[in-house]
Amino acid sequence: MLSDWHSGWSSILCAAAAALAEAYLRTGQKDLAARYQRQTLQLPPDPPWPDPYIAEAELLQRGLQARLRRAERYLEQDRLQDALWLLTELQQDYPDCVDVLLPLAKALFLAGRAAQAADTAQKIVASAPDHAEAHFVLGNAYYALGRHALAADHYRRTLTVRPDHAVAHFNLARVLLDLGDSDRAAERAEAAVRLRPAWPEAHRFLAELYLQKGDRAAARAHIEALLQLNPEDDQAHHLQRRLQSPAPADSPPVR
Repeated sequence: MLSDWHSGWSSILCAAAAALAEAYLRTGQKDLAARYQRQTLQLPPDPPWPDPYIAEAELLQRGLQARLRRAERYLEQDRLQDALWLLTELQQDYPDCVDVLLPLAKALFLAGRAAQAADTAQKIVASAPDHAEAHFVLGNAYYALGRHALAADHYRRTLTVRPDHAVAHFNLARVLLDLGDSDRAAERAEAAVRLRPAWPEAHRFLAELYLQKGDRAAARAHIEALLQLNPEDDQAHHLQRRLQSPAPADSPPVR
């Protein structure tokens, strides 16, 4: 029975190669036609005994990828509960699969379940210590949980592997500002806008930060960038009015 199930595979491939060769000949693509004609001569004979385990593994892998794509579509469509249900079901079948754990951690975070998101992402870094996206999810989760120092550590680990991760730079800037380190917060946010120059949120953050620090020239540069991106940006106009007004005497610059 097993040999019947597996038999004929090279014959099928041979017929497919011959059909492709004929099609390419009809369209005048002689090089491609010759390549597939050679393949019809090089295919091995049908094996005497099948390997059903490999075939089953390939079927399972195709099924996993299809379900992961469906979960990704759910997330894109904001069908968060559907994505969580599917990914949780997949985790039961593939408890150590990074391709399942990472989108599950992201979905849990989006659902406001930061502690569970952190637990899930920790399973990834336990086996893949340099997994940049897992560290990024951990940074987001710990920030949401109010564990700022731990969040900063994971954002830094993300940036060690992915120095071009603009959102990690920006999120680290916000954490550092919360921790009272405005100078390094500005450095990280500047790194974010260098990577993504058309990012209004980062420009607003920097304009606000520089106004608080008393660096009006730097604040002006980011306000102008905001107005170039959107001349009708109400927040940018509000920042511009603040820039034009004198700083209150009882508001010392942020250090």
